[in-house]
Amino acid sequence: ANWTAAWRAFVDHPVLGVGFMRFPAAYLAYRSPDANLTRYAHSTPLEWLCEGGAVGALLVGAAVGVGVRALWKKRDELGLGDVVLVGGAAAIAVRLTIDYDGHVGQTASVAGVVWGLVLAQRDPSPAGATQQRIVGMFAILALLLTGVLFWRQGALEGDDEHAVERYSERFPFDVEPRLKLGALALDELDVCQQQDGCPASATKAHAALDPVADREHPPSASLVLRARVLLHEGKVDAALHDVDRALEVDPGNKRAHLIGLSIERSEAREASATTWHVTIPE
Repeated sequence: ANWTAAWRAFVDHPVLGVGFMRFPAAYLAYRSPDANLTRYAHSTPLEWLCEGGAVGALLVGAAVGVGVRALWKKRDELGLGDVVLVGGAAAIAVRLTIDYDGHVGQTASVAGVVWGLVLAQRDPSPAGATQQRIVGMFAILALLLTGVLFWRQGALEGDDEHAVERYSERFPFDVEPRLKLGALALDELDVCQQQDGCPASATKAHAALDPVADREHPPSASLVLRARVLLHEGKVDAALHDVDRALEVDPGNKRAHLIGLSIERSEAREASATTWHVTIPE
């Protein structure tokens, strides 16, 4: 279940992933209703894919490739102790693929020390031209990725709708900015619900949320937000349908439960008022 949820999250966020340290939130959206609760994918490569997307996975894969290449070049110099260390490093790598040890500080530290000893050279030589190019390329990629992540964080943490729209236009595969745009449009609906219903705000909310909520495996948050928009539009049955789907994805979603209870109370109130010909205050 953990591996399946991580893979589904990666498929929906293939380039940059859901964000570093955000697997727990993604897992709640993508796990099956009967799955356990966890903070880890129980597979370090799958968690890298989920959180960092293809970009993060390529960077990690390139780093591993550089290490393997360095080890291969010094294969004729390996003594018995070195062979034992290589075996230990390989065992740790296999373990990381099937569980979450890489996300535990103590285990990750031991792994780093072992791999460092494996790749260490007794008489290190200056970096060659190829190594310098590789390091420079990684430095540039890291700076670009850091800039994108800071841009994303600034857009999501602020209330500037245009900033979120600009980011979302550049990275349409990223789900969270769409949820942010839907939430901002809902704020407008809440403010002017006593006026003309704010059809423009409802249209903006649907434009942001529908592409996400209509997926085969949508995040529960998108369904909950759209259910609220549908209630503003008076589409109770459609809102209930989204609430039911949200609870299928995440049975513990408190907002979905509250919306469902609110609709049930409203329907019961209307039924009682019709039966007894009275006005029941909300």
